[in-house]
Amino acid sequence: MSRLQFITAIPQNVQQGSGCYIGTRTLVEGLRGLGIGIEMVMPQVHLPFFTATRVLFNEALRWSNLKADTTIGIDADGYAIAGKRNSAPHIACIKGVIGDAVRFETGITRASMAFHSRLEAMNARRADLVITISRYCAERIEELYGIKGVAVVPELIDLKAWRQIFQSIPARQDQDKFTVLCVCRFYPRKGLETLLRAAAQLRTTIPKLTIRIVGNGPQYKSLRRICTELRLDDVVHWLGDVQYRSHRGCLREGRHRRA
Repeated sequence: MSRLQFITAIPQNVQQGSGCYIGTRTLVEGLRGLGIGIEMVMPQVHLPFFTATRVLFNEALRWSNLKADTTIGIDADGYAIAGKRNSAPHIACIKGVIGDAVRFETGITRASMAFHSRLEAMNARRADLVITISRYCAERIEELYGIKGVAVVPELIDLKAWRQIFQSIPARQDQDKFTVLCVCRFYPRKGLETLLRAAAQLRTTIPKLTIRIVGNGPQYKSLRRICTELRLDDVVHWLGDVQYRSHRGCLREGRHRRA
């Protein structure tokens, strides 16, 4: 039986690990369903800052005795063992091109992401194969990291779990109501301010317009301020973070907020 080792420092929860965590977990569960042996290699020591945790974790891998048919490093993780002599083939699985996201940030966040992008580029350049989730990401990897021949493997969706969710929580039909659902982390590159300003313009033409926003992040306070300035407090509903439980096939809201 094939044995794969997934290397990731990404927090294993949706609040901190976001879409990268969900995408990786769904891929792992899918492979396990095919009878492939999977071992998760994750940090055992967690420092106050994620960057420090990631660097310590990856540098320690240089002296680890990893035994697998193939190692798969998520984003930047695995750069320290990628291309190592006499090691198993290494795949760099890049969920989102950090180097592309840097341009949307400023200040400390930009500096931190620029550092992570250098590690991600190192992982990709040393890997035996690079895979990513979309043609757009593949093009950015080639442009920013100088790597050609990137394989595209779209993010998997656990259709069974989502069908169970829809069946357990049937939607109420309201033909006159128009609801927009947005799920993301609150970073500038997500364009939530654009969504709010569009809602301000459309509320007169769509009287029953409702915006439901799931998530949290650095822009939370500024977005709430913009929402109030645009007089959207009766239109926009802030639902906070959501916890996902695949083994029960249900979603549960956490830290519920409503405007």
